[in-house]
Amino acid sequence: MLALPSFLAPAAFYARLLNALLKREDWARERLYPHAGKTVRFAVAPLQISLTIDASGYTRPSDTAIVPDVVLAIPSDQIPRLPGLIRSQDPSALVAILHIEGDAGLAQTVSDLARDLRWD
Repeated sequence: MLALPSFLAPAAFYARLLNALLKREDWARERLYPHAGKTVRFAVAPLQISLTIDASGYTRPSDTAIVPDVVLAIPSDQIPRLPGLIRSQDPSALVAILHIEGDAGLAQTVSDLARDLRWD
């Protein structure tokens, strides 16, 4: 099996995408940096992306072998609904199918950022 270069790995791609948004939003980084060193895993079967928060409030890819502080997962039976939910551009509809476990404070921060960050 051909290995992807690290900069093309899904976690690296999403870290760059999220960091581009965070670069524009000082308030969002200020919400994240108290959680420095913690890891968030986003799981949409079979894809798992783990990101660790750094001391500046940015993210970096982390190994999926690391035990995450928060897991945000979309159950496999909800995956067929994803395209419609994404098209609706209603973050609350997406959050409604999300299964969240782990550090409550960090989970709330991530949820707030998902709702309040401007993704345009």
